[in-house]
Amino acid sequence: MTSDFDLISRQLRREIEQGDIAQSRLKTKTRAAEDKSYASSTIYGQQMVKSAFSLIAKQLAINLKTLGRGQGAVDGATVFKHLKDADLEVTGALTAKVLLDVLGKKDHHVPSQLQITVPIGSAIETEQKLCWYLSQDKDLFKRTEQSFHSSTGTRQKATVFRLKFNEAGLVWKPWGSTVQHKVGSWALRALI
Repeated sequence: MTSDFDLISRQLRREIEQGDIAQSRLKTKTRAAEDKSYASSTIYGQQMVKSAFSLIAKQLAINLKTLGRGQGAVDGATVFKHLKDADLEVTGALTAKVLLDVLGKKDHHVPSQLQITVPIGSAIETEQKLCWYLSQDKDLFKRTEQSFHSSTGTRQKATVFRLKFNEAGLVWKPWGSTVQHKVGSWALRALI
């Protein structure tokens, strides 16, 4: 006959084993996300983006207002032109997400400023482009969006949207890496 002590002891061992398995899985998933430059998808990354994006958005709004008055950064006119209609909460979240992804990459070197700012600016441009497509032709946007598989990545979606809208004569003028750098630098300063 098994005593209560033996039952409790077995239950405790099983719970400890389950905890060890869960920790191992978490470490494996975190390492895999970092290796693929998706640190923002980790638990710590998601928590950082959730907790910081509204603060970043507030700072972006303050900084953008300053640029709108003709004050501020050397590249202020360029940044204001490209972000005056942006959803700053989304811009803040993208800034945090891309920064985590770039810094979380496990390739053992410190990225240069351009290796951080251009991807931030590129992500912001992609978001702006998708919003512009939606404003230009909602029906075409929805039809294109419905054709995606749930696992389709952002880059592939952006490419398909660009092709479909170009075919319809709605052509987004690309920012280029110089503007992406300026916008990304400005957004990074707000995050900092």
